[in-house]
Amino acid sequence: MSEEITNVQAVKVDYRCPNCKDGYLRPTGECFPTSPPQYPHTCSNEKCDYGETMRNKTYPYIDYIDYQPPQP
Repeated sequence: MSEEITNVQAVKVDYRCPNCKDGYLRPTGECFPTSPPQYPHTCSNEKCDYGETMRNKTYPYIDYIDYQPPQP
């Protein structure tokens, strides 16, 4: 195998609250050691009490996408 170099761009992946549409889901700091691990999240909007448990992810996180710079 040989190494390859590819241009990438870092992007932030976030999860907007599906209940109030104003806040974002944030991890509570707990982790359920299941397979896969589960991470409880609550809405960042203090007026909203929505919560959801995510599998394998905590929001926000950084992901990478292929990026081709514009040609002059």
